[in-house]
Amino acid sequence: MHKQSGMRIMDHLQSNIEKRPGGVVRASFPKLIDGPVYLNGSNSVGSYGANSYLIIGESGNWMVDSPRFEPALVEQFRQWGGISQIFLTHRDDVADAARYARAFGAERVIHARDRSAQPDAEMIIKGREETVLGPARLIPTPGHTQGHAVLLWQDKYLFTGDHLFWSQEERALRSGRDYCWYSWIEQIRSVEKLAAYSGVEWVLPGHGGRKQIPRGEFPELIRESVQWMKRVA
Repeated sequence: MHKQSGMRIMDHLQSNIEKRPGGVVRASFPKLIDGPVYLNGSNSVGSYGANSYLIIGESGNWMVDSPRFEPALVEQFRQWGGISQIFLTHRDDVADAARYARAFGAERVIHARDRSAQPDAEMIIKGREETVLGPARLIPTPGHTQGHAVLLWQDKYLFTGDHLFWSQEERALRSGRDYCWYSWIEQIRSVEKLAAYSGVEWVLPGHGGRKQIPRGEFPELIRESVQWMKRVA
């Protein structure tokens, strides 16, 4: 994301920032969403107010995108076994990922085409094919940026970054046409291929609405979303 362009949406994104006056993290964070998934809160202006998530895994915990570096969060993460991987959906939402990686000895994972945002990241994914790491599927989804990718956990929880979100107003899955920094055509293709993941029951974005989806309905919601994207292209 170009910084100058990004500042135009800061007022909108500030509504995502979970903090009390003075920047103190709310005691209720990380907040359980479902199963092994938690919302971290402490959204960072350095990530344009994007949500960050924690996944509790049997072989190690994953952070998806980065919140502000906060001692209260660090302590909570330590009590839960630390962080082994930090998956960065794209270049915009890295915030304090490097500090968390140093604190926990975690591997940062980012696509090669957005690597310049974390040039010393420990793991780089490439190309357009998914990478499988235990219960995580890392799926390249270029469009919003060249190196955007999403994470599918246990074939159920889809962490979509700035790729896809739930619109409560339209009651549908939508993408940000006005905030597509690379290619809308590529983004359409990237959304379309997600229909193959029929087991998705949660859409968990960086910006926009989260949504729990009845099992089996995700492919049809994706097809409707692609039709909408083509209309507004």
